[in-house]
Amino acid sequence: MTIKKSVFNNVHDLETWDVLCENYLPDFGERNRLRMDIVPLKFSLLTSMHYQIMNGGIVQFIDNSTGEYFHETLEAAKRIDFFELVQVLSKVAEQFPAGRIPKNWDDRRQVWDQMGNDHMIERDGYSVEDEAWSKLWESFDHAYYSNEMKLYRLTVEYLKKNASLVDE
Repeated sequence: MTIKKSVFNNVHDLETWDVLCENYLPDFGERNRLRMDIVPLKFSLLTSMHYQIMNGGIVQFIDNSTGEYFHETLEAAKRIDFFELVQVLSKVAEQFPAGRIPKNWDDRRQVWDQMGNDHMIERDGYSVEDEAWSKLWESFDHAYYSNEMKLYRLTVEYLKKNASLVDE
C-alpha cells in the first residue's frame, strides 16, 4: 500500500482518516481481498467494521457480510493496539457458542436467532426480549462509540508506520 506523505499533514486524525478512506481504501471484494497484503487488509477490515457499526451497531456488523471477518477484524484491532476495541469484540464473541462467530452467514444467522430465542421472556402474555440481553448489546455499541476517535488515530498511526510513503 503506497500513500502520499502529505496525507498525514492534516491536523486532525478524522480529516486524515477521511482522506485515506476516500483515496486509498482498497476494494474489499473477495478476489482483491485474497491478494491484499496485511496493511491494506487490516485497513479494509477496520473501516468496513466501523461503517457497519456506525450504521446499525455491532449487531449489524455481525449480521452483514462483514461478520464473516469478525475474528480477522479482532486481529486487526490487536495489530493497531486498539485495546478497547479488542476488549469489546472479545466480549461480543463470548456471547456466541464456543466464543466463535460463524463465517457462513446462514450459520451465523441461525446461531443469532437461537441466541435471541434463548433470551426471550414472557411478559403480559407476550414473548419479549430480556431487558438485560438488550442492555448488554447496547453496552457494546456504547463502548465502541465512546472510543470511535481512537480508531481514527490508531489507524492513521498504523498506516503512517506500515504503508509505503511517497513524496508528491
